[in-house]
Amino acid sequence: MPSAVLLPDLSGLRSNLLGSLMLGLIVGIKHIPRGPVNFLVPEFVRTVEQAVALYETARENLGHATRDGALVGFVRASGDLEVAYMVLNKAMRIGEALVASEQTILPKDRLPSEAARRKLRLMRNAIEHEVEPIKEGRGGEGEALALEVRASFARIADESGMHVAEHHELAGWVRALHGLATDLVAEPETWFRGSVDGARSAG
Repeated sequence: MPSAVLLPDLSGLRSNLLGSLMLGLIVGIKHIPRGPVNFLVPEFVRTVEQAVALYETARENLGHATRDGALVGFVRASGDLEVAYMVLNKAMRIGEALVASEQTILPKDRLPSEAARRKLRLMRNAIEHEVEPIKEGRGGEGEALALEVRASFARIADESGMHVAEHHELAGWVRALHGLATDLVAEPETWFRGSVDGARSAG
């Protein structure tokens, strides 16, 4: 167990973006066109909020565990970070769908680079499928079959090799998606092609 886990503090990120968006849609001061984006935008905002919350839960719990020398708490908090990676990857995939949508005018550089997105996807896939090598009896042989959290990075292995993400990279991905979600909530009409007349609900 490391003496500290250096996850950047993201507690200042706004936490009620979905409430602001839904209220604006209900009262008619915000509009999203009908069609796929009418679902994608609220789902993206919701998932980004969840990723931020999970990241912060993991950061706080890892901090408490390392300060107290609590091994059980550290193992549990490492699991929190695993879930944060998985939810962030979901948010990233929805963000990719938004950028690719014919209904939006979102530039590609609003998302992390393709290489960063691939790294996140590989981390998520290794976490999602970690049970297979464990069932095969490969646990306890020196491989990081569950997310291994170190002071400045996390790593996990699968059949394709070892995947490593620095904590500052993870925080940067969270910030980027949160920034996009914030802008979509603030002025959703700015990012869509065509008319949004009458499009007040989401779902």
